[in-house]
Amino acid sequence: MNFKNIHIGSVIQEQVQLQQITLQRICKFLNTTEEEIEHMYIKESLEADLLLKWSKLLKYNLFLYYQNHLIL
Repeated sequence: MNFKNIHIGSVIQEQVQLQQITLQRICKFLNTTEEEIEHMYIKESLEADLLLKWSKLLKYNLFLYYQNHLIL
């Protein structure tokens, strides 16, 4: 992982695939549409509150990528 150039949408999409979380579950948890989820996957960054929701859903601390970025 290149911590200098974080593409958080790709990280999220990878975790969703690894954990085999259904799109319907994601939409229900985030109260959003499938199209909006797909759009999030292509974004390089997300707002902190949305990133926190993703972290809760995935049970994975996505903020660590930014922490590692600061260390470098």
